Amino acid sequence: MAGSPEARRRALLADAALLTVAIAWGFNFVVIKDAIGANGPMTYLLWRHIVAAILLVAIMPRTVRQTTRRDWVYGGVLGLFLFVAFATQTIGCSGPRRARTASSPASTS
Repeated sequence: MAGSPEARRRALLADAALLTVAIAWGFNFVVIKDAIGANGPMTYLLWRHIVAAILLVAIMPRTVRQTTRRDWVYGGVLGLFLFVAFATQTIGCSGPRRARTASSPASTS
């Protein structure tokens, strides 16, 4: 089965899906840079997560309604870790470019 045309087609489809995700992920940094330049990092994160929450409720309303208190608590704890990760990444994107930062000490001495 590993060498069958169906297996090769599925592997090619998986590779194409990974490439698509990598391109979308990379393009996201361009969008982040432009968005935080206009609004600031925390405003960007606020709107990003409001839109995500609205989409989640619209796409999966039954799942949201069936969520238990325990799920909300665990989700809140994990959400705090995710917030710290998003905030540091977004604030990092709003700062100077790495190339400029790396060359700053050399240019001042």
